[in-house]
Amino acid sequence: GIERRYGYVDPTIYKREPSWQELTEWYKRGAVELGAKAARQALEGYNIQDVGQITFVSVSGYQCPAPSYAIAAELGLRSDVVHSNILGQGCQAALPGAERAYDHVKSHGGLALSVSAEICSATWFPQHNERDLEYIVSASIFADGATAAVIGLDDNPHHPEIIDFESYYDPKYLDLLGYTWVDGRLKVKLSMDVPKVVPPLIRRTVDIILKRNSLSRSDISHWMIHPGGKTVLENVEKELELTQKQTCWSWEVMKKFGNMSSSTLGAIAKMTQQYDNPSGWGVAATMGAGTAVNACLVRWRE
Repeated sequence: GIERRYGYVDPTIYKREPSWQELTEWYKRGAVELGAKAARQALEGYNIQDVGQITFVSVSGYQCPAPSYAIAAELGLRSDVVHSNILGQGCQAALPGAERAYDHVKSHGGLALSVSAEICSATWFPQHNERDLEYIVSASIFADGATAAVIGLDDNPHHPEIIDFESYYDPKYLDLLGYTWVDGRLKVKLSMDVPKVVPPLIRRTVDIILKRNSLSRSDISHWMIHPGGKTVLENVEKELELTQKQTCWSWEVMKKFGNMSSSTLGAIAKMTQQYDNPSGWGVAATMGAGTAVNACLVRWRE
């Protein structure tokens, strides 16, 4: 379960029911501040002038111009950097963000930067119905955070090679997970059916990407699964026939940071990279808004 979460918004403002405008200002500051901080850490050791593309991923707020421009200015990126901003895809968006960066590197070379920043505390909703279980659960699991990844071409065996991506969604589950507008504010939509519906979709997507690359689940040494929540992760383990030991970093990130939406997978991947001394094959998987799922196959060279 979750033992600790971090929030960017000053918690004292909730006592007076802050306006949507005020929360949006918190989001704008937090997304740029945390996003730039994560990006700087990811770029350590790299020449920042080699970055030719930046993707920014977020679901917890809206800003125009999009946050990638302010983050690029904070970092001092080149003025001809290509910008992509992925909004509204929820927790699953980390992998589409990485895929966009990967596509740019394949086409143009150089480095690409994928940044995720979520200020879920800025989507606070003035809830007065104590029986609204969906809202109670969402308010108990979501947290703030930011992660970033640099994607490029190198021969460092400690850096995983991206092999393939796969995504899937079933239109009949479109409205189970995301945000709705209620009285001019965003309100989390988190159906109680998500723990039942999502795990089979994860299994389907993972099995497709493995089959396409002539692999089976037993070939995978490292599993990086967006946890969603305790029940979701337990059910994903059952579907993929995994143990808690195999998904240990998903549990650890959820325990220490909660569900940081699209930023969660980056934290799981970082722990895998730092503590597992990884080698061989790895699979990352996410689920999110629209009840869509994504998978990525990577390989660490021996």
